[in-house]
Amino acid sequence: MKGASVFWVFPVGIIFLLIGGFSCGGETESVGTPAPCLIGGNVAFFDGDEGDWVHPGTDTITMGDWIANIRQDTSTTPHTVLLSLHPVDSGQGSHWSFTFSSHELNNSLNSAVYEDAQRYPFESAGHPGISINGDGRACNECCGRFQIHELQMEGTQLRSFTATFEQNCECGSSILHGCVHFEQ
Repeated sequence: MKGASVFWVFPVGIIFLLIGGFSCGGETESVGTPAPCLIGGNVAFFDGDEGDWVHPGTDTITMGDWIANIRQDTSTTPHTVLLSLHPVDSGQGSHWSFTFSSHELNNSLNSAVYEDAQRYPFESAGHPGISINGDGRACNECCGRFQIHELQMEGTQLRSFTATFEQNCECGSSILHGCVHFEQ
């Protein structure tokens, strides 16, 4: 399966290490680290370049109201995850949205690196979709990549999700790096 990743799991005490491998389409570099988002609870982490339109600078949001939505076809695993965050601290923005999709790849999302992502929901066939926006700012067009580190479902409910991302508004040189972790 194109784009599938291989991972090795090693037990270390009661913790398991998940070491990323490679994409079946060839060597694929991971998309940042999920570490800033794995501090406990729901977390959004932004590290935008100075010229990034959506979120220049660094911020970690841990307090807020979260909503998770998924889109799926007949599979038990979704092809699109949409997370919405309303931070408690108004200094961190009024609303943030994170969308990751493999719908135009005709596959469900899984633990993998997704290259050559385009703005969701306008991605072309054969491209994954990404859209990170908020506080009244979004890209008209975007290029990027993302990595799904964890996606756990219970029936049709999203229970846990972790992703890292890189998004370039207008496919320019400024990048918004970050991660998001959701659990319920």
